[in-house]
Amino acid sequence: MSASIEERVAYLEGKVEEHTTGLRDVKEMFIHIEGKFVLLEQRMLETNKRIDEAKDTLSSRIDEIKDNLSSRIDETNKRIDETNKRIDEAKDTLSSRIEEIKDNLSSRIDETNKRIDEVKNTLSSRVDKLFYVIIATLVSAFGSLIGIIVSNFIR
Repeated sequence: MSASIEERVAYLEGKVEEHTTGLRDVKEMFIHIEGKFVLLEQRMLETNKRIDEAKDTLSSRIDEIKDNLSSRIDETNKRIDETNKRIDEAKDTLSSRIEEIKDNLSSRIDETNKRIDEVKNTLSSRVDKLFYVIIATLVSAFGSLIGIIVSNFIR
């Protein structure tokens, strides 16, 4: 049962052949996997490049939008300032017009009060004169009446 050296060598050569074939297969697998890693690395580089391009495009677009909005905000602030200035001017104009009207009305009220006082004094004077005339007339009428009564009484 002993195998001869030639059989053993043949057996070992078969085993070496199997291992050599196996190693070749493993080497081919590694080469294949390495190729896949190279492709994967290339795809990652391409993806990173696309991401960088997209980032640059988006960053540029964001800057454009920011500049546009900033410009619009500046224009709006300018319009607000102009509107505030016009409001202040209108307020000043109205305030001075109100003062003119107030002064005019105050003057007219003073004139009206003066005229009322004059008319009041005139009417008061007339009423006083009329009162004295009425009193004098009544006194005269009472005097005449008393004279008539006395003369009728004496008779």
